Amino acid sequence: MPLAQTSIGTCPSDTDLRQFTLGTGPPDAMNAFLEHLATCALCPDRMDQIWNSNTSQATSSSVQNAKEVNQLLSQTIFEKLDLDQLPPSDNTNAYGRLGRFDLMRVIGAGGMGIVFSAIDTRDDSTVAVKTLRFYQSKDKSLRERFLLEAHAMQRLVHPAFVPVLEIGEDRGIPFFVMPLLKGEDCANLIKRLGPLPFPMVVDIARQATAALDAIHANGLIHRDIKPSNLWIQILDTGKPLVTLLDFGLVCTNESDSSLTGTGVILGTPAYLSPEQTEGADAKVGPRSDLFSLGCVLYEAVTATPVFPGTTSLDILRNHIKFKITPPYRLRRDLPPQLERLIMGLLERNPTRRTPNTSTLARQLNNPNLLTIPLVSRRQAMWAGATVAATAALSASGWWLTRPKPEAKITPDLVIDVPGAVALATDRSWKQDSLSHALVWADSTGTLYRKETNGALEQTWGRVDFPVQEIHICHGKMVAICGTHGQLQFVPWQSDGWNPGFAFVTPNKTIRHGLILNTLKDLFFTIDADNIRSYNYNTSAKFTNGPSFDSPIIHAIKHPSTNNAIIALESGEAVGQNILTRGLILKSMHTWMRILVASKPFLLACHEDSISMACLDTAGMLTVRNLNNPEVVIQQRKINFKSDNVKLLNFFYKGNTNKILTHWKNDSTTTACLIDYNTSTITTQLEAHAPLLAGQMDGNIWLLDSDERWKYYSNS
Repeated sequence: MPLAQTSIGTCPSDTDLRQFTLGTGPPDAMNAFLEHLATCALCPDRMDQIWNSNTSQATSSSVQNAKEVNQLLSQTIFEKLDLDQLPPSDNTNAYGRLGRFDLMRVIGAGGMGIVFSAIDTRDDSTVAVKTLRFYQSKDKSLRERFLLEAHAMQRLVHPAFVPVLEIGEDRGIPFFVMPLLKGEDCANLIKRLGPLPFPMVVDIARQATAALDAIHANGLIHRDIKPSNLWIQILDTGKPLVTLLDFGLVCTNESDSSLTGTGVILGTPAYLSPEQTEGADAKVGPRSDLFSLGCVLYEAVTATPVFPGTTSLDILRNHIKFKITPPYRLRRDLPPQLERLIMGLLERNPTRRTPNTSTLARQLNNPNLLTIPLVSRRQAMWAGATVAATAALSASGWWLTRPKPEAKITPDLVIDVPGAVALATDRSWKQDSLSHALVWADSTGTLYRKETNGALEQTWGRVDFPVQEIHICHGKMVAICGTHGQLQFVPWQSDGWNPGFAFVTPNKTIRHGLILNTLKDLFFTIDADNIRSYNYNTSAKFTNGPSFDSPIIHAIKHPSTNNAIIALESGEAVGQNILTRGLILKSMHTWMRILVASKPFLLACHEDSISMACLDTAGMLTVRNLNNPEVVIQQRKINFKSDNVKLLNFFYKGNTNKILTHWKNDSTTTACLIDYNTSTITTQLEAHAPLLAGQMDGNIWLLDSDERWKYYSNS
């Protein structure tokens, strides 16, 4: 349904807008409508009028026909239980009877069905009976959806699911029978207790994750994870026992989308994933359930919804804005790793979200998940005194005497590198020279070489593709990486241009190149889902690299071994050990797999092979001991002065405790040094919007935007 041309420009017509407001518009047009709603000054008020008008109609006494009332109420937030339409029972205290079950009281009602506490007349036992609302039982597609729920629950056998005891039908009304549970739903638990204790939240999350794992393993997607669908029974031990309810929206990747009512877009919007609010069935998958679970965990630790609002329309608007308040701001004692876990589930882009239940289960079983670093404890204790402390510090003159960042560090050496788009450094290609040298490529694919002492410079050669990266492999071979997966090797220690072996990666992309110190004839390429190696001496290539359940961000080398440390979009750092050349990448052993961040991040490994640093785009810097990576040694927050940050490079400066951070902040790039053992957080290197950053003999070089190579030896 296209947006109609009306008297108010490209806004939808009144008829179309009413369908969108009530959630009955076609899913393929919903995304365009949401984009329009985010910028339109008129349509939100028009939606309010339709919403309020529909509500007043539903409650107006002028509507006399019961069927007409039901139709109106089915389109709004109001409920009608149709209890007078139930088959009668001999038990005068019952609402009615379905099969042999007397329906005694309503214990729950949703948009699709009603749940009763019932008595089995065969043995007087108490059970739960779920049935469709009367008017919905006449709808073929809704009956199919209801029976799909019943059979899905019957098919799944797991401690976190309610077993289906019987499926039946009485006078055209379908129903199914379950044991009657004790306890309360998680929504009521949060309402009663407020923010839940962290160990309880983790227990609930573990059990909910196990339940989702069973659902996803059967090729199903729940699509309606929310606090009211998590039933909590507190055991005598004080531990929660979680049962996952309501499979009314369950589907498979191959299921008929016609069984999914379009109204679900506005059904329970506070817990829907972004792809669900777009109404795009093809995009909905297991990660959609994980997003919804993230909403539940966020609410459990803060007692506040991710997308607050008093009406579905308010919530929809907050969905469009997608500005999530970090949970730490609402609960200052929140452990950092638990916050990162929750925010990893709430990534807007599904490809950046926690990828699957197995990854989430590993994160939840991290023994340090609830550890609070000392600095966080102090922040939590001092949070209540911030205002008074600010006044006292100002009066004492602290603001005038607090430590200031060091001045910008100027380069020791500057060399012009005209047109450089990619650059690398190493010892000179002349074997009798003691100088260092640069090699760079311009946008035409032409490569140049120049010694840093200015003694020798040459136009070296040309490749027939745009250059993305240049690497000098073990001082012997130059690997030239193209923007579409091209890989050209050229001998470095050669007076002329003598191209060697050339390749194109299978998926025609190279995110990064990697060189390991002890494998002298191999170059590794990294793309989104694989690491491949190429032997530049024999033209051999190995394409069976390690597979991961999350896209690869980048990889770094372990300084003294065959190990590579791989950064995944899931927020995990994975340590891999390459055993032998003969089994390269086919027999890689994982010696570390740990959650390090919830935001996009980069890693750096110290030359001592012991310390590993992680920096994410939220500015959180953590340092870990690789011998015990679960433990955080140091943690600091860096102020990027913007939320729109892209990390470009990150590495230790030689064997010091200083780390170079290179990032893009909005439209400007910056390179700074961080010393996490001192009070100096950032020391900026004097450079004009550096494009590239690297090391030479443990010191730093930058490629400036004004086409100059700058070297910093005393920083």
